[in-house]
Amino acid sequence: MPKSSMTMTEGEIVKWVVAEGDEVQAGDPVAEIMTDKVEMEVEAPEDGRMGILVEAGLTVGVGTTIGVILADGEQAPAPAAAPPPATREDPAVAESSGAPPTGPPDAPGAEERPNESDGRPRASPAARKMARNRNVDLSALRGSGPKGRITTDDVAAAGDPGAPEGTGTPQHDEGGMRRERPTGVRGAMARRMGAAGSIPQFTLFSDVSFASADRARRELSMGWDIRLSVTHLIVRATALGLQRHVELNAHWADGAIERFADVNIGIAMATEAGLIVPVLHGAQSAGLKATSQRVGELAQAARLNRLRPDEMTGATFTVTNLGAFGIDIFQPVIDPPQVAILSVGRMRGDAGRTVTLGLAADHRAVDGVQGARFLQHLAELIERPDQKLLS
Repeated sequence: MPKSSMTMTEGEIVKWVVAEGDEVQAGDPVAEIMTDKVEMEVEAPEDGRMGILVEAGLTVGVGTTIGVILADGEQAPAPAAAPPPATREDPAVAESSGAPPTGPPDAPGAEERPNESDGRPRASPAARKMARNRNVDLSALRGSGPKGRITTDDVAAAGDPGAPEGTGTPQHDEGGMRRERPTGVRGAMARRMGAAGSIPQFTLFSDVSFASADRARRELSMGWDIRLSVTHLIVRATALGLQRHVELNAHWADGAIERFADVNIGIAMATEAGLIVPVLHGAQSAGLKATSQRVGELAQAARLNRLRPDEMTGATFTVTNLGAFGIDIFQPVIDPPQVAILSVGRMRGDAGRTVTLGLAADHRAVDGVQGARFLQHLAELIERPDQKLLS
C-alpha cells in the first residue's frame, strides 16, 4: 500500500483490475486504491505474473504488501490474514455499494476483466467506475485512448446520458433497511472526519457585504472573457488574509504547530463520487484571474476523476462553499491536520448582497481573537476591494 501523502496511514483496495495469475508488464495498472485523499492506480513494478495477497474491499496500513509480481516457477506467499469483520465487505454490502464482487474472476456476477493480453479491454480507472455505475459493458466498447484504452468519454457516449449513476439493485433486509459500508471517496471522507472528532473546534460567523466585490466580479468577467465566481473571490481573499494571519495557515501534528510560508488552499467540490478537496498550491502568488483559471482546471479534473495525487495533498487551509445549494449558514468541520476551514453561504439580498462566512478553528493552535481578526480582515478585503484582490 503506497503512501501518497504525509498524513496517509491506510488505504482501501477498491478493485483489482487483473486477476490472480495474470501476466502483467511493468507499468500496467493492477489495482485501484483509495487513499486518504484520492482514488489512484497501483502499477506493476516489473514484468511477471500477478499474485494477490489482499482482496478488494479491505483497508490496510501504508506499507502493507498487497500483491507480488512472480517470475516463472515462483509461488506466491500465503494471502494476508483477514482483518476483523468490521473492516471487511460482505458480498451483499459490496453489491449495494457498487464495489465489485470479490470472488474468482469466472464466478457468476464477477466484474473483473482481463487485460488486453487475453483479449479483454483495457480501461482507465475513471472509465471502469463510470461503466459500473451506468451498467455499461466494457467489452462492447472501442477505446479511443492510447493503445485503445477505454476512456470516460467512450463510456459516456455508450451509456444513456439521462440514466442516474449508481442504479444497481439495493440490498435490503426483511424490514426494508439498507446497510452498506462507505467505500471509495465516501469511505475516505468517513475516516478523515472520524479523526476530526477529537479536535477542540470553535466556530465564528460574520456577515459580509459582497455588493462592491460582486459589481467588480461582473465587470472583470466581461473584460477578461471568463466566468469569475464568488468562490474565486473568496479563495483570492483567503490567500491574502492567510499571508497576514499566518497562525491559521498551519497544521497541528504530534502536539506541535507547523506553520507554512506557502498558502495551499483546499477547495471542497461536490462530484458524482462524493466530496473531494483539490488543492490550489501557492495561492498567495496567483492573482484573481490565475486563481479563477486554476480552480476551473481543478474542477474539470475532479469531475472527470483525473486529479493527480499532488493535486489532492498538501492543503494548509480549506474553503467550502454551499451557497449554490441555497444554504445561508453552516458550520464546517476541520480537515486534520489543518487547523482551520472557512465556510461560505449563499449571496442573499439585492442591495447588500450579504454572505455569511464561518471560520472553524482548532483551539489548540488558534484562539478566538486570532480567528476574529482573520474574519475582520476578509471582510475589509471583500467590502472594499482593491487592486490586491482584483488584479
